[in-house]
Amino acid sequence: CLSSIMCTRSESASAYVPSGGGGGSVVYQIYPNELRKKLEEYVIIDVREANEPLDTVPIPNAQRIPLGCLVRDAMDGSLNRFRDKKIVCYCNVGYRSHIATTELRKFGFEAFTLHGGSEGWKRPAGINPTFLSRINDSTNVEPMTQALSIALAALANGDHVGVILFGSAVRLALKPNCKGAGPEGGAGGLHLGAPFKPVKVLLETFLEQGGYLFACKSCVVGYKLEYSDFIDGTHQIQAPDVARMFKYTQGTFN
Repeated sequence: CLSSIMCTRSESASAYVPSGGGGGSVVYQIYPNELRKKLEEYVIIDVREANEPLDTVPIPNAQRIPLGCLVRDAMDGSLNRFRDKKIVCYCNVGYRSHIATTELRKFGFEAFTLHGGSEGWKRPAGINPTFLSRINDSTNVEPMTQALSIALAALANGDHVGVILFGSAVRLALKPNCKGAGPEGGAGGLHLGAPFKPVKVLLETFLEQGGYLFACKSCVVGYKLEYSDFIDGTHQIQAPDVARMFKYTQGTFN
């Protein structure tokens, strides 16, 4: 029964208390998909050292201010040019940017750390969604409708949501007229009926609202598909990433 499913609330671009570890310390963070939609609203600061290599997938308009220099500038007032701005700090995976964010907030700046760092920016499977849903079959419309509907509800609750396609369900992400998919794509023509929306609409809405769609790499290979066959916003994922996500997520629907 869908009404019995409860989604965990998590504020986007805001604060949360980790469910495990960290001594209950508050973390202020923003996820890559959210930042991509609002880049113009933030000052982006790379807190790594000047001699560290540049990213292969750079974040637009990012400027490098090493962690030590950033804290010094906040202390002596040199950073006051950003006083009325929202700041996103990032590093490789988030450790140094978390320190930077904590220090900047001590000085009154509205700062956030980029969840997953530069790795999460260039490789979405490196993030940890706060809510996960999975779809295993491309032929059974009821569970895929439920999974996507619950995923949208979790997004509405403020969660950062990932949907993982396993088995034949990877075909749901096929582009129109690709590898046997019809003119509406792999999800075309799938509809459980009122009051539910068609699967294609649910999937498109999920991506438009910032959800993360993953297709199991082994399943993609097994069905003789390629990631270039899929709609935009479909990302590769492998078993270690899946295991990590399910370990750290705050809520699931399977």
